[in-house]
Amino acid sequence: MDYPGSQLNRAILQAGEAGVIGSRAHDTRDWTMRGTKRSSKARRPRTKKRLNEPQPMGTAKVGIDFGTTNIVVSLCDRGNYPILDLGPEEDVELSQPNVMAYRKDLFGGVEAKADDFLWGRKAWGALGDETYRVILSPKRLLGTPEPALPTSSGLAPSELLDALLDRTLGELKERILQSPALEETQELQAMIGVPANCNSLQRYRTLQAFRRAGFDVLGLVHEPTAAAIEYAHLHPRFIQKAPRHVLVYDLGGGTFDASVVRVEAEQIQVLVSNGLERLGGDDFDQVMLELALEKAGIPSEQVPEELFPILLM
Repeated sequence: MDYPGSQLNRAILQAGEAGVIGSRAHDTRDWTMRGTKRSSKARRPRTKKRLNEPQPMGTAKVGIDFGTTNIVVSLCDRGNYPILDLGPEEDVELSQPNVMAYRKDLFGGVEAKADDFLWGRKAWGALGDETYRVILSPKRLLGTPEPALPTSSGLAPSELLDALLDRTLGELKERILQSPALEETQELQAMIGVPANCNSLQRYRTLQAFRRAGFDVLGLVHEPTAAAIEYAHLHPRFIQKAPRHVLVYDLGGGTFDASVVRVEAEQIQVLVSNGLERLGGDDFDQVMLELALEKAGIPSEQVPEELFPILLM
């Protein structure tokens, strides 16, 4: 079963409402579905209390798809899950590219200025600007102890990555709170979608980065598993039939993930969840670029390193 990427955020929030906190490498567990008007026999979900408690005034719950290539956020609004506008001021942007940039002459130990770090479309716009180093798909760097981030700033690569994440998620939170749907909101509770193959270091860095940015993280959930939960919510007749096994796959910008789930009544049991770390749209783009260069008779080693991100975009 494939799953539309634009609905993944709603799936992540549905997972949170179903009471699932997915943080283990292999997300194998039973998920109990919340009852709907269409199902009078639905049982009370086995859920952590704080997920079902009424939200305090000034607090909103969001689902965040912190994807390899794009960031999308949806709001939990009385059973509806609208995608939030992340655009600056009057611009309507339902997603932001997961692109970061920093000045090549950034010096460690000096307080960063507003334009030392860029993210989203601003970072995208820095492609070709010789004063910036642009990082495409920075999420792929989270799983390595010392990410390959060239810098003359005096900062260690891991410190530079943390600084980039802090600026990105800090501005992301500001954009969310500026949404007209959240006019009186000061605090954000969040369910974060992560790849099924996400290792412990990736989970830790993701969790800590969102916390440093001021998000109250309710949990991490495997993206294909969240999609299975959402599918069951959308198709109640499907889950009321005889028990069946379903394969849910998520071919995204950077990873290929899959979950095998057993669906029975209001129960979804995740049997296995795993994925490939480097198989996604980015890799297809790289192969097509290499084929194009080969067709044109241009050796890839003759292409300047800083030109590759521009060609891939």
